Amino acid sequence: MERTFASSSSRDLSPFPVPSSSSSLLVSSMPTRPVKIIPLQHPNSTTSSSLNPLSRDLFARWTAKIKRTTLVQWIDRFLPCSRWIRTYKWREHFQLDLMAGLTVGIMLVPQAMSYAKLAGLHPIYGLYTGFVPIFVYAIFGSSRQLAIGPVALVSLLVSNVLGGIVNSSDELYTELAILLAFMVGILECIMALLRLGWLIRFISHSVISGFTTASAIVIALSQAKYFLGYDIVRSSKIVPLIKSIISGAHKFSWPPFVMGSCILALLLVMKHLGKSRKQFRFLRAAGPLTAVVLGTLLVKIFHPSSISLVGEIPQGLPSFSIPKKFEYARSLIPTAMLITGVAILESVGIAKALAAKNGYELDSSQELFGLGLANILGSFFSAYPSTGGISGGSFSRSAVNNESGAKTGLAGVVAGIIMCCSLFFLTPLFEHIPQCALAAIVISAVMGLVDYDEAIFLWHVDKKDFVLWIITSTTTLFLGIEIGVLVGVGASLAFVIHESANPHIGNWDLLHHIICSLHNHSYELCHLLHHINYGNDIVYIFVMALFVFLFFLFELLEDQISLVALVNLINGQIVAVLGRLPGTTVYRNVEQYPEAYTYNGIVIVRIDAPIYFANTSFIKDRLREYEVDADKSSRRGPEVEKIYFVILEMSPITYIDSSAVQALKELQQEYKSRNIQICISNPNRDVLLTLTKAGVVELIGKEWYFVRVHDAVQVCLQRVLSLSQTPKKPDPFDEDKPSFFKRLSKQREEDLSIAELESGCNKTSVPKYTEPHLEPLLSRKS
Repeated sequence: MERTFASSSSRDLSPFPVPSSSSSLLVSSMPTRPVKIIPLQHPNSTTSSSLNPLSRDLFARWTAKIKRTTLVQWIDRFLPCSRWIRTYKWREHFQLDLMAGLTVGIMLVPQAMSYAKLAGLHPIYGLYTGFVPIFVYAIFGSSRQLAIGPVALVSLLVSNVLGGIVNSSDELYTELAILLAFMVGILECIMALLRLGWLIRFISHSVISGFTTASAIVIALSQAKYFLGYDIVRSSKIVPLIKSIISGAHKFSWPPFVMGSCILALLLVMKHLGKSRKQFRFLRAAGPLTAVVLGTLLVKIFHPSSISLVGEIPQGLPSFSIPKKFEYARSLIPTAMLITGVAILESVGIAKALAAKNGYELDSSQELFGLGLANILGSFFSAYPSTGGISGGSFSRSAVNNESGAKTGLAGVVAGIIMCCSLFFLTPLFEHIPQCALAAIVISAVMGLVDYDEAIFLWHVDKKDFVLWIITSTTTLFLGIEIGVLVGVGASLAFVIHESANPHIGNWDLLHHIICSLHNHSYELCHLLHHINYGNDIVYIFVMALFVFLFFLFELLEDQISLVALVNLINGQIVAVLGRLPGTTVYRNVEQYPEAYTYNGIVIVRIDAPIYFANTSFIKDRLREYEVDADKSSRRGPEVEKIYFVILEMSPITYIDSSAVQALKELQQEYKSRNIQICISNPNRDVLLTLTKAGVVELIGKEWYFVRVHDAVQVCLQRVLSLSQTPKKPDPFDEDKPSFFKRLSKQREEDLSIAELESGCNKTSVPKYTEPHLEPLLSRKS
């Protein structure tokens, strides 16, 4: 067995002090032999006194990036469309972009009208929202497959906040919706310029899932009035909605219920066939259009008087106008912040996944800036807030766009042209669309947001995240959207503080501490909140959210924990690239040990912190950077052009939550699409158990789990060697088998190359391991 010793940087080791009476016996009994010592690299105190290493590293990276940026890169940064315009391949891409744009455009027209009705607006404003923002985003947005436009969750938020201010039939309602789009765009641009998107990492994925699940149920119930034939109360709480539905049951009408149910069933069948069978993939996009056409034909044939229709829709493009009623901006700030958070969480996340799947880089800040400009310029042409994500509709459009083969933003331009043609020529046909058909489109879109599978998954993998899911979904259903978001974010922030400050304390101890603290300060809290004049409920909710954040901050400071240290822990140097120290099987940080070398085709990464929802996005971004910007100056082994293996050293990881598990699954799928294999080295028992329950072990493969980094490197080097060797054409004149002496000579050459590479003395030799002594972490038989 090979053994290495490490100690301080001093090579002259003095013996330990021992009593004089036994010193002679101890010296005589201990054999003297040379001890190999790896010197520890100490930081230079003169260079680190003024700035901490993290700040100095960030500043150095920032200045180096500025110096490397060329004029073309500056243009690409401000106009991301120039990247795909400059390299556009008309023969290969145009047909795919054209078909994808036509498909998404046909899907967007009926969805836009449906979501406008959900927002309490006239259907024409949904068409406006799906027109101008698409063109703006195609120019300034960095994603080439994301399809933006009106979505269900944002429409519900608009309806909920504006319904408490003014009646939806009033003209002020429409003006406030347009003003809200302008405010959302300003906030998105500010957060993009200041690069503050990382703040949203404090919200757990389980909180988002619970919130969207409850919102989907509320959205579906709010559309029931078009199926039942009578009005119900406008509310974001489930209890008033159900009471209103039951109390008005005597007004029930059969025709809209039958028509709406049949159209909804047809939509669900078409969606299922489109997802499950590739030959019927077109049905998924054709569903909304089919629902509208079928509903219009039924109305034209039977003329049912009890079915309400869309009515007259203005023809032509929207006129330019500046948003008005800025005196109401103060009451709209919380909702604008919430919609901005939705844009960051969903749109940017989906855009990153689509970019990784299609093999191009995406800047999160640039993506958010593009969304902000789309909302700002859209508000000048009567659009209400638009985004792209999983909020019922937009993610389905983005998925359809990607599946249809969209290669560039030209697909979005084509979809915008379809919307333009609809505004010019098709609005007279929209007058006879039954509203129950539009309601069926909304319900079919949000049914996919009811994520009960996620709850079952969380129950088996992480009970803490399951509790977060239940708390958020329950409070959203029964107390409303604002309270649900407040409680979910507060609980998520509490667990961030817990994992960062007290990583070895149970979750229930944290909850007990919070409850006791709230109980101890309850009198002061109630006395303070009672004497504040809020003006309206929205400002009250905003103040409550701010108070909860400050409460957790004070609790943090009371325990003498620095907030800067917390942020550094979440976003700091928690990921390091490892290299092999020459002449050893020890792998250390290449920044601390510059003499350490790496191997071509392999990236070895050590994660030095627990992985949970607050840092999963950061870790994924760093892994993508290490894959693209790999340092080739100190690389050895066979010459290959790309990375084939990513080895994750997980020994420092003490905890992993459901969000991290989901991130690993997404990373595995992303790497698999680019022919890259993940290897896991030395996870502890709890982490390995979590990965097993979540199915990550089977997804990656048991054969890719190792006890040591060196074991993983040996196996990966064998695979890289086999990939680097090109098969030679057989010589037709030499059909005899090689002689015994030739085979012996070839085997000796391979053994010599192994010895040289293992010792770290040869930079270009090709490794070939005949019998790597692996210590499997998992049984290969099981």
